[in-house]
Amino acid sequence: MLAALFALIVLGSLTSSALLHLEIIPASPAVLVAILGVHGCFAWAFFRSYAIYRSVHRFILEGQGELFDLAMSARITRTRTSGFRVHLMLRHAQGLALAGRPTQALVAVTALLARSDIREGERVAALAARAEANLQLGTHDWARRALTEADTYGSAPANSEIQAIRARLAFLEGTPREAIHLLAPLTRLRAFPLTRLIQCRNGIWLADAMGAIGDVAEAQTTRARARGIAPRSHYAAAIIPG
Repeated sequence: MLAALFALIVLGSLTSSALLHLEIIPASPAVLVAILGVHGCFAWAFFRSYAIYRSVHRFILEGQGELFDLAMSARITRTRTSGFRVHLMLRHAQGLALAGRPTQALVAVTALLARSDIREGERVAALAARAEANLQLGTHDWARRALTEADTYGSAPANSEIQAIRARLAFLEGTPREAIHLLAPLTRLRAFPLTRLIQCRNGIWLADAMGAIGDVAEAQTTRARARGIAPRSHYAAAIIPG
């Protein structure tokens, strides 16, 4: 939604500039003021939407998963566009998992996967959230089932969340070196607006795997660095059962 709005602003700006340059519309003060006014309205709408979207996700960074749940649920209810509703539902499920609320995350994932208008990439991401929630609940078999289902889609190997969950399962199953191999490049991922949360989680998981092979000093450094990214988040503050 934000990307579409930004693209509309850019397209409108380019179009109006071209019309002025070709003298299809006069470059009179009144016309210029009108164009600037329209641009200003679009810019205000874009930055307002951006600010609200980001502020909702900040609840997870602050360890306030319940507030995130309430705020995102309200936005989903008010949203009229089907595609944007699916996007918000996905962010809702992912955010609940990252906030350490696995039961609510599973409910959100189930509601999302029941929709007929969900795309493949969104489905794979939702299955990753389902797997993460099951890891938090200690139901590893169900986490594996979610990964197995995700693997039936061609986009699964490129999904970083699927790879992170696969790495965590490898660690829990006694192959920490495989987990390190998978997680090392995932500690610098950028995934707006969840970047800091995901980097924090992946860093802590990487530290667990490093500790398991006896690299205690590096594990402590990695863990401290990861917690510093999102110190009030669930993964920074909690010990996740495994």
